[in-house]
Amino acid sequence: MSMLYTFQLRLDQRTREILIRAAAADQKTDKPNCSQYIRKLILSGSGSMTEELAMELHQLRNQVSRIGNNLNQLARVANQTGNAQDAEMIREEIERIYGEFEDIKYRIEKKTGQKKDDSSARTKA
Repeated sequence: MSMLYTFQLRLDQRTREILIRAAAADQKTDKPNCSQYIRKLILSGSGSMTEELAMELHQLRNQVSRIGNNLNQLARVANQTGNAQDAEMIREEIERIYGEFEDIKYRIEKKTGQKKDDSSARTKA
């Protein structure tokens, strides 16, 4: 029989609650076995996918923030000049942003297995 080891894990209250809810949902019980759930995540490799998605979401947040700043700057210029070319530039920027969001959505769906790998489904502006 293989040797068993004990591993202590320190969590803050919020993280502990997330772990308990996730284990309960996975095990379909009100009294989940968190150790069993953590072992399952480690052995299935699911933790690495979660880490990849967390990084992807972090990048998405940064991009959304930059996009918001760009749109605010474009709107400020358009309001100051009243130029129709500025309005067209804003429209083009919005189309470009939409294409980026579609690309990000495609990458997340591909990583989570929600959509089949179909490069024709990607929309680029």
